[in-house]
Amino acid sequence: MAKAHESPRGFRTGFHTSKFGKVPLRIFVGAEPMYFIPHGQPIIELFKASRHLTTKSLGVMTVRDAFGLPESDMPIYVDEDSQFGHVDPLKRFDFVQHRDLHALLTGGPLNSMTAKFVEVYSDIIEKDTRLNEDDWTEVDDLYEWLKNNLLRAAITALCGDKFLEISPNFLEDFWLFDYHLPSLFKRMPRWLVPKSYAARDKCVESMLRYHEYGNQLFDFTDEDGVVKKDWTSEFGTRLMSARQKMFQSVGMTPRGGAALDLGLMWAVNANAIPAGMWILLDILLDKDLKDRVMAEMQPSFIDKSLSFEIDKLCSGPLINSIYLETLRLRVASPVGRTSIISNLK
Repeated sequence: MAKAHESPRGFRTGFHTSKFGKVPLRIFVGAEPMYFIPHGQPIIELFKASRHLTTKSLGVMTVRDAFGLPESDMPIYVDEDSQFGHVDPLKRFDFVQHRDLHALLTGGPLNSMTAKFVEVYSDIIEKDTRLNEDDWTEVDDLYEWLKNNLLRAAITALCGDKFLEISPNFLEDFWLFDYHLPSLFKRMPRWLVPKSYAARDKCVESMLRYHEYGNQLFDFTDEDGVVKKDWTSEFGTRLMSARQKMFQSVGMTPRGGAALDLGLMWAVNANAIPAGMWILLDILLDKDLKDRVMAEMQPSFIDKSLSFEIDKLCSGPLINSIYLETLRLRVASPVGRTSIISNLK
């Protein structure tokens, strides 16, 4: 997982290196004991043994504790059956998920989702009566405005127009769930942190309603049906339709599928949106940088509209350098690995 809310460097440089240098350190993350391996030779040595490592343990902790995957679905998630003999790849969760993510977050499906996001977000801006084309507009809480409108556009692009009609309070519920995630990762009991579990339950219920609505309209197992469409108003991008087909194929329970799709939605939005805010702040707080960015972006926009040539916009060297610097400075992404042998050296 990555977190973009604050710089990760305080912990790494301020605590670990000052106390222990580049020696691996055993720590607790939530309720899990882990080894923090600092940058340098120890990481190189670890990756040399990558054939003896797996990322599954971190995934199990995340889907179970954070997103509420039921215990009855855990054997499907960890592919336990495949350890004891041949299993049809189309019945293996890992295989199908990786195949679909690779195929359906590129090319036509990704372009359709991106185009819908831009369309919805542009429409939000155009309909906001507070925004004046010729003047700067003062917004009391820029992050609040940005995160909710970006999330609305992202959900519509991913899940279709109907999602927020079915669950009109989901924007608020999602950010409340995001706020309570640390308590869930600590594996604290429900009676001790009831608000954290309640926040997650509301989001899972929203995903369940969305899935039930889709299953009333479509047969996701029909190879020539909705799973062939890059985007639909009722269920969103092709990836979400393919995931419904996957959940049914591998035997995932409805609640298990809802928990995993909540995880996907969180992964898509909870870090990208704060990172986008960092980009905007860094630009707005530096007048010279702001002027240079606006000069680079201007030729990409169609005159007197919010429409733009996305390939031209995304190829700008200054925009790309700001994006990469934001990832370097503001985003932390631990690379979790677990040994599958007892004597890893």
